[in-house]
Amino acid sequence: MPDHSHRHEDHVGHKVLVVNNSNVIQGDNGTSFFPPQGPTIAVCDVLLKFHQGTHSPDAFTNNVHELLFNQRCVGSNGGPVTEARYNAMIPLGRPGGFSPSECPGFGRPFINVAPPVPADSPSDTRSLGRLIAETGCIDAIREGRTHFDPLYPNPVPFTVSDMDDFWFSDVQVTGSGLDFHLAPLFYVVNPSRYYDPSLPNRMGRIVDLCYTDLAGGDYCAEARQVTQQTGQQVGWNDPRSPFKGTLREYRPGTFSVRNSGPSTVYTDVYGRNASTMPFPGSIEQYSTGNTGSEMYVRGSIKDYAATGVHAPN
Repeated sequence: MPDHSHRHEDHVGHKVLVVNNSNVIQGDNGTSFFPPQGPTIAVCDVLLKFHQGTHSPDAFTNNVHELLFNQRCVGSNGGPVTEARYNAMIPLGRPGGFSPSECPGFGRPFINVAPPVPADSPSDTRSLGRLIAETGCIDAIREGRTHFDPLYPNPVPFTVSDMDDFWFSDVQVTGSGLDFHLAPLFYVVNPSRYYDPSLPNRMGRIVDLCYTDLAGGDYCAEARQVTQQTGQQVGWNDPRSPFKGTLREYRPGTFSVRNSGPSTVYTDVYGRNASTMPFPGSIEQYSTGNTGSEMYVRGSIKDYAATGVHAPN
């Protein structure tokens, strides 16, 4: 890409997920927290790497992030094998801003922040994009608003521990006989930052909210316990902070491959302009097999926390 189109990602925020034997359940479309009861129609192995920093203001404006995706699905009872290896900078929502997360509630108006880098970042309007915690969540916590939690039978109040990140995307590659569709979700339960336009870099640290009058929840209770033991407030980059961006859910999500052409095509860095021949700056993409219909792959939840791990990571 030309110099003016370069995307400079920081070296932290990259995460690798490996999950084998992920069952695809008939009728599952990902809309419920738990998969439905039903027969297994395919079993998938997944290896992916995704850039998702939740420690800096980068994602407030920049919507393109690197995805290295490898997935192989085998139909039940020795059915057809479908495989894709896809590498690209994928857009997650619109550039220049984001939408609020589940606290204070999904579907809130888009928040314009600043011009993205690069300025010509493509837009994804098919998905919900990047949903990031912001000051509207603080208002919801202070007002005692509630939300539905699938782990509890009745609505529960929002707390500081509910300031999550949900990143959705909708990826499509068409052309040269290939119709590839991927709609992943990348969910971070314990990011270290939230959006506050009144603060430097428009960014606040979630752990600092644990020392205010807000209802804190389990993560804040953990931070306050450290303070009781040491007499010191836990810093955002302290390994003892529970808000360090390590607890993540990766859902490869909707997946389909329909290919009547060659197994290898070449695209630009955003997965566009599919061609059977390589061209300057192109990326080789591979697929084999055909899915009769779209399947939903749930992936895995992983906690990357270990001794000494802290934000940024």
